[in-house]
Amino acid sequence: MANIKPLYAITDHYLPNLSPGAAIWVYRCVNSTGSQTGIWAATDPVDMARGKIVPHEAVLPKKLDHLVSYMNKNEVTRSPVLLTYKPHQQITNIIADICSQQTSHTSSASNEVHHLWCVSDPKMISDLQKAFLELEEVYVADGHHRLAATKQLGRSISSLYVSADELEIHPFHRIIKLDKRDKMTSAELLRDIFNPTTFLDNLSLHYDITKSISQEPFRPDRRNRMGMFFQGNWYQLDLKREGRQLPSQPDVSLLQELILAPLLDIRNPDFDNRLQNYPDSEWNKFTLELDHSTMNIGFTLYPMLVSEFLDAARHGTLLPPKSTWITPKIPDGLLMDAGTSGTVDPSPQEIKI
Repeated sequence: MANIKPLYAITDHYLPNLSPGAAIWVYRCVNSTGSQTGIWAATDPVDMARGKIVPHEAVLPKKLDHLVSYMNKNEVTRSPVLLTYKPHQQITNIIADICSQQTSHTSSASNEVHHLWCVSDPKMISDLQKAFLELEEVYVADGHHRLAATKQLGRSISSLYVSADELEIHPFHRIIKLDKRDKMTSAELLRDIFNPTTFLDNLSLHYDITKSISQEPFRPDRRNRMGMFFQGNWYQLDLKREGRQLPSQPDVSLLQELILAPLLDIRNPDFDNRLQNYPDSEWNKFTLELDHSTMNIGFTLYPMLVSEFLDAARHGTLLPPKSTWITPKIPDGLLMDAGTSGTVDPSPQEIKI
């Protein structure tokens, strides 16, 4: 079940003709690859308290405390958390009816066009609320710390609900910077890593290793396959079967469990300063950074399937940090939730964690 309610919406500079007021909104993002549509509303904190919103990442206490302190001083929410759910035909039909019957507010930003349809009719709001109550579970796509903070504060939170069949999941790629020689990088570990035979032999326990002929940066073309940049060379890594089957975990979890932790001693990726994560949208920056030092090791990943993402959350499997880059991403300040005050403090950007 999902308890949604109208939010008191105001806007920054994107939609100058939008009148502030309490409503639920239909949101659509259109770009060169297609469109994604969802319901933008306030989520009742009771859903968080009852465990109806399912996470896939751990919440870090220090980040949570920092965000709670910030939100105590700032009631305005400049951007929504992103939530997803299994496709629901009635919700899809209601969205289609709204979009066909009304004219949208429109804004362009970051090579995308953003459409918003205002839903203020009490019956239409009631129909949406009843449909969302039929959802068994809702999954966090982005915004774990903001959700945890609002739960602690007992507030509702601005939320964009997008059906799982409309989500796009992109990978984060990894660089391990071994020139950051702190206490976490032992001399023995460095010897093993920089002995190519030892490192590749250890890696071959779980992966078939093929040196790239072209030596172009390697993008995996399927799950259970990764790219690796090691000592100036690109390799293709194919996961070995365990008996007759491949392991069921997502590649990003296998990378952490089979390589980063046992071979590179990166056991706490949230705090290890040797590990850097690059979203797929920063591919060029990622490959340039790899070439800066022979002490950089890089790993490229295939995007996680939506079914993998939902299965991990459903089974309570917490993914490593920076496992997914999920769209749509909403421009900061496109539609802000002013809480109960209906006023906004024109302060700097909201902290997003």
